[in-house]
Amino acid sequence: MLAGDLVRIWLLVLITMGVKTRVCTIVLCLLTFIMTNFVYSFGKIDHDTVVWAVALCLAFTDWGVSYALVPDRSVNPMVAARALATAGILIAFGMFTAGFGKALHWINFDLSRSGFLSWFYSGYYTLDRTLLLAPVVLKAPPQLVKIADYAAVLFELSAFFFLLAGRIGWRVWLLVAVGFHLTNALLLNIPFHIQVLAYLPFVALARLFGSPNVRGSATTAVLSWKVPVVIFTIILGVAHTAQRLKGGGSQFLFVEGDSVVHLSLYVSLALLTLCAMVIATDLITRIYGARLHHARSQRGIL
Repeated sequence: MLAGDLVRIWLLVLITMGVKTRVCTIVLCLLTFIMTNFVYSFGKIDHDTVVWAVALCLAFTDWGVSYALVPDRSVNPMVAARALATAGILIAFGMFTAGFGKALHWINFDLSRSGFLSWFYSGYYTLDRTLLLAPVVLKAPPQLVKIADYAAVLFELSAFFFLLAGRIGWRVWLLVAVGFHLTNALLLNIPFHIQVLAYLPFVALARLFGSPNVRGSATTAVLSWKVPVVIFTIILGVAHTAQRLKGGGSQFLFVEGDSVVHLSLYVSLALLTLCAMVIATDLITRIYGARLHHARSQRGIL
């Protein structure tokens, strides 16, 4: 298990630097699936399974071509589109399984029972999840809590509908999903920052940062940040390796102990907020572009 962890650390280092990203991603995901099976054999399956499944799909796109030290070859656009579509299906299916289980027990008219509160009370009184807006829940009327039950089920079961609605519809759902995770962080103190890695691949980041130039010579601007990124990434890899060899290991930002819970919660709020802004920007530009294209088409007809 230790050897597997060390291999995964350095596969992540290579992926971050852009060294044979496609092969490294496939090996990393398969190794992670094997190792996490031992962890999940105790009965609890975490949400990171979706992230690794999406990452495996990304291995069949061009995400190892742009801004890479050793770029991969570009794949057929149809293959990349199908891989990203598969990633969307996996996310939608994961959400559907969560929503279907809740629907069997949460959808009722009994105000004395609440699925949301079953999560809240166990976390509040047993796991000390009392930060941010958690105390507000204690004062919430039962009718509002019941609406939260229905809203959660409706949201999680609606993923396939929005996925089939098209690019804009799917991004609307992703934006709502980020808001859903933000609400969980604020009320239930459950950080879902890792879901950002599953949602952002559907955003056209080139709309925000411009198209990358990776085929140029050594005079391109890309090289201006390659050296510091490589050095910083290697330092992080060495630091994490040292932690694991000493018998430790951090779940979040190299921090160990009880403080990691609070740190991950606050960082989760920042990452989810940033993710929402990026998705919203991409969504607005897509809607504006679609309207502009429609207007030009109408002018052409006239």
